[in-house]
Amino acid sequence: MYHHPSIAIGTFFKGQSRSLLFTLALFIIPVSYARAWQQIAPGLQLQTFTLSRTDQGKSPQLSILKIDPARYTFTLITTSRYQQHLATLKEWSEREGLTAAINASMYREDHQQSTGYMKTQGHINNGYINPRFGAFMVFSPKDTSLPQVQILDRSLQDWKHIIPSYDTVIQNFRLINSQQKNLWPKTRKAHSIAAIGIDAQRQVLFIHCQTPLTIHEFNEALLNLPLDIFNAMYVEGGPEAAMYLKTATIERSWPGRYEHPVLGTIHQKLWPIPNVIGIVPKEYTQACPENGNQGEPPCK
Repeated sequence: MYHHPSIAIGTFFKGQSRSLLFTLALFIIPVSYARAWQQIAPGLQLQTFTLSRTDQGKSPQLSILKIDPARYTFTLITTSRYQQHLATLKEWSEREGLTAAINASMYREDHQQSTGYMKTQGHINNGYINPRFGAFMVFSPKDTSLPQVQILDRSLQDWKHIIPSYDTVIQNFRLINSQQKNLWPKTRKAHSIAAIGIDAQRQVLFIHCQTPLTIHEFNEALLNLPLDIFNAMYVEGGPEAAMYLKTATIERSWPGRYEHPVLGTIHQKLWPIPNVIGIVPKEYTQACPENGNQGEPPCK
């Protein structure tokens, strides 16, 4: 089993199926409720929440991209499928024409294979169902009646019958289950975190926190924010954890951090990674007529 260079995550994760009722020790409710979401493009919004610390440390910020699956197509880019070298999120985005991107998962020592089950468009990156991972992100449904994107809760949903109905499946640790419960115990290990969530309106959330937090604290912050978050999964931690956004009017990158006990923060850049989830705008909207207007071809 590969232990991630920035977090030996398997060594302290226990009891992922039990709910934990601890309250957040270091953080209180964010103060930036009143600020509206920044509209980046139709169906794409950005918000940064600042958390107040009670230990006089630096106030962490959670940056969140809210994505409407009706307007954006989700794609999984893997080095194992494309036979390309590792690249940063910026490089992947430029190469593949992505509007935004985030880590897809932790990865093994070969710098290709995900630590959990991963498939996309007939390509199998890892065919092993990891028994410790409780979340499956699925998109590109084979049946158009299904939700465009879901995060399945392994303990509460019939995932074995659902995942064959999707072309892309990515397995990771659960953070928050579909009953809106924090599934992580309190620990002392803190690091940058990248995660993906879905809210009650089925909007997808790309989430990044650069300031090191424990995963329990991170989850509690998400539950206390005005996000109406339905469930969430962990995709990476430490210096590799990142998020990237680029449109015609804005470019932002959120790198992870590595905290050295003596030297402090020694990395603050986008690291090359093998597996990326990205989004691209759809060529049509829900208002586009299915068969075209009279004398015009159907929408593409």
